[in-house]
Amino acid sequence: MTGTDLTIQKPLRLAPDRAFLLVTRPEYLPFWWGPRGITLGEHNLDFTRTGPWSSVMIEAEAGSHRVSGEVLSVSEGEAVELSWAWHDRQTGERGHESVVILSVLDDGSGSTILTMQQTGLPDSESARLHREGWTFSLDRLDELIAPAGPVP
Repeated sequence: MTGTDLTIQKPLRLAPDRAFLLVTRPEYLPFWWGPRGITLGEHNLDFTRTGPWSSVMIEAEAGSHRVSGEVLSVSEGEAVELSWAWHDRQTGERGHESVVILSVLDDGSGSTILTMQQTGLPDSESARLHREGWTFSLDRLDELIAPAGPVP
């Protein structure tokens, strides 16, 4: 790991098998995907299978940001690995590609430690911005967990 690689761990009051569904299934991803101030626009978010994914994040002052990649591997109930690249706003071309791994692990008490690793970011400023975005996004997972949320 380098200074441009990220690791964020998030405890979840949910069994690992349920937590894995929360971070991979298309019915849950739109509810937590994206940092503070973002509205999710057009998207193809399904991390249950390998293949392409994409989303458009809309920011009130800055406009839309498209990000896309490929789900590279799925280890059912354990981890999903995907490529990640932002698109240039003017040309639409995909930029620098990094890799994200979302993994779940039992914390020993029946709850989960969710780990997000992102490797290959281009520079420290990109890593800082991604850390902010991922931290906020992962914090939104708490809203989906029962009793208040739809995930029992």
